Formats: sequence, structure tokens, C-alpha cells
Amino acid sequence: MAELTVYPDVGTGNTTVDGQTGREGVDETWATIRGSAGTTFATGGTSHYNGYILSSTTNDQWAGVRRCLYLFDTSALTGAASISAATFSLCDDGKADNYADSIAVVSSNPASDNDVIAADYSTLGSTLFAAALDITAINAGVYNDFALNGAGLAAISKTGITKFGTLSEADRANSMPAWASNVSSYWKARTADYTGTAKDPKLVITYTLGGSPYTLTADAGSFTQTGTAATLLQGYAFDADAGSYTQTGTAVTMRKGFTMAVDAGSFTLTGSDARPWIGYAIDADPGAFVLSGTAADLLHAQILDAAGGSFTLTGTAGTLADLLRGYAIDADAGAFALTGTAADLLYHRVFPVGSGAFTLTGTDATLLYAALFSGTAGVNTFTVGTLPVNLLSVTTLPDNDLAVTTLPANELDVTV
Repeated sequence: MAELTVYPDVGTGNTTVDGQTGREGVDETWATIRGSAGTTFATGGTSHYNGYILSSTTNDQWAGVRRCLYLFDTSALTGAASISAATFSLCDDGKADNYADSIAVVSSNPASDNDVIAADYSTLGSTLFAAALDITAINAGVYNDFALNGAGLAAISKTGITKFGTLSEADRANSMPAWASNVSSYWKARTADYTGTAKDPKLVITYTLGGSPYTLTADAGSFTQTGTAATLLQGYAFDADAGSYTQTGTAVTMRKGFTMAVDAGSFTLTGSDARPWIGYAIDADPGAFVLSGTAADLLHAQILDAAGGSFTLTGTAGTLADLLRGYAIDADAGAFALTGTAADLLYHRVFPVGSGAFTLTGTDATLLYAALFSGTAGVNTFTVGTLPVNLLSVTTLPDNDLAVTTLPANELDVTV
């Protein structure tokens, strides 16, 4: 694991910035002050007001709301980084809490990466990037942390600028506090313009670089990779005991994954082009392994084990669902299913399906160089699709419980 710590730049005109925007000097309804354009901004000073709300002296009217923006250059991560955790921290410089409010962290999208203007008031999002921090719980004079959730981690740019914002939870949730005349709630926090970096806003990111870790563990939890082009390279062990491993995307690749284990859990790979390559062991004891997609391939998979569970590979018309060089496909007390209009099993030596079922279906289903097919009559089934199936270089079918019918051109139809 590696760690990256970044801060906003001092002042404006550099790479990043921090600042505050607001709508102030007004006397208007909650809906108007939240939804209208900003009127003020500030980028200088050693502290800013996070989550500031101020009531007017007119019943149920409001005089001010402020929102802050924090930008970080996180391009040092590079696109190869896999982020596992991150913490956004602000250093306290005073607070008031007349409305029992909290501070929320969300996205921001300012007009510029290195300046803040009044119009940026309207660019903050509403999705929480971390649990809101109760103002009363803020520790005086020190850093107070926001541990980023999944949405917050996903918002971190690996190749550019990461953009966060803060506002009051009442503002974010559009929940007007119980009004009182001319009182406020806020949290003042130090800015990048404060001397040194010991109290500056900071973002600390824990990550690994793609291809370097050989073990990804999620004991009693989960590992999820998502994206339109999601790749895991040289990851030799994918483990999700009592949990789940899920990889999704429109172009998903797993290469040189020698062990993919999901004991008592599940392994799922989905996408329009889903490929685990050179995965020697895919284990789903008391669980399930599912590979699905319009072009779903398992290449060089030596052992595919679903004892007490199930293994499923699916694909659609016009494309391929392939298993290449998988020497053992085991579905004891479970099931193995390969489906698709063009479903192929190549170089598979052993297909044991004791007390379970192995099913290969499709209009063009092929088993090549498969030396052994075992099954027990009345307990499990081995089925090869509705059309003649090519079994090339099949040297032996020793199980007397299998009915073997010889077809022209060395084609075999094998059933229990």
C-alpha cells in the first residue's frame, strides 16, 4: 500500500484552490436563498466558514448561506492506481451551532480549477461523500476527519483535479432548521493560506498501483471493480471468503489471475467483453462463480471449482462464451453451466460433476481435447447442446453410466 497526501495551493492562479462562496445581505425564504445565485466569494484569509447559515430578523426568513470549495491535484496517483481508502481533513478554527447542524462533504464543480467566484455557489452537489460531521462533536484546534465513502472515493481523480465542497447538512438535504431570529451555525476551518501546511485542508489517499499487488483480500467483506475499461493485471489471488468479488464493466479484463476464491461467497464477472485470462483456480465453494457478457472468455483456467455451489458462463448470439485450457472443471454437489449460441470449451481435460450437473448448451457447442467426462447416473447430468457436438481427441470415456453415441466425423453425443 502507498499513501498520497495533497493540499490545495495557496492563493489563486496556481493548479488548485480553496475558497468560500455565499449568498448574503438578503432577507428571503429558505428556498430562495438556497436556489438563487451566489453574491459573495473569498479565496484569501486563513480560515473559511463551512456550512454557514444565518437567519434574518424576519420570521422564517434567512440572511446568509456560505459554501466552501476544496480542490486537490491528485494526478500523481496515475490511472494505474487502485484506491482503497481516503480521508478529507479540516483543521478547526471556531464554531457556532444554534441550529444543531452538521457539516457535509459533497462534490464541487467551479468554473476554474485555480480560482473561486460567486457563481460557484451553485455548483456543489448533494451526494454525501462521507458521514456528516456534527458541529457539536468537532474537536477544537485540531484536524477533524471525514472518512470518504464509496461515492467519495469514486470522485477522486487519478489523473487530474479532485473537487470537493462543504456546506451545512441542512443546506445539502434542503431541510430548513427551526427558525430563530438573527442566529447562525457554522464551522470555521483553516485554509491553504494559513502559514505552512500543518493545519491546511488535506486529502490523504491510500492506494496500490495496478499490477503490483498479488493478493486482494476481502474477508467478510467485498471487493468491487467498476468502470468502462476495468483491468486487473498480474493479480494472482482474488479472495473473498464469506464475502463477494465483483468485477463489472463494458470492457473487463482479468489477466494472470491464478486463484480466484470465493469460499462461502460469490465471484461475478460481467460485461460486454469480460475476460479472466490465465486464471488457474476459480473457486466458489458453498457459493457461486458467474461470468456473463456478450463476449465472455476464461483463458488458461486450469481449475474451475464450484463444490457445493455453482459455476456459470453465459454469452449471447453472434458472440462467444469461451473456456480455454481449463483442465479441471468441478461442480461437486453444485452445477457448471456454459450457455450461448456459440459456446466453446477448449483443452479441458477433466469434467467431474459428482452429485451435481454439468451443462453445455448452444447451437454450436464444441468440446476440444477433453479427455475425461465423469458423472453418476441418477445423481447428476452431463448434457451437450441440441446440435451435433465436436469432441476432438477424446481418448477415453470410462464411466459406464454414460451413454455414448457415435456420430459421423468423430462427433459424439454424450448423455447420462
